[in-house]
Amino acid sequence: MLSLVGSIIASQGIGGDFSAMMEDFRSFLRGV
Repeated sequence: MLSLVGSIIASQGIGGDFSAMMEDFRSFLRGV
């Protein structure tokens, strides 16, 4: 799971829009 979060953070760019990252993460969770 941590590697998944890390890849999401990397895709958003370090220091990027955290709220957008969380939206992507929630979308992923709904898709599971």
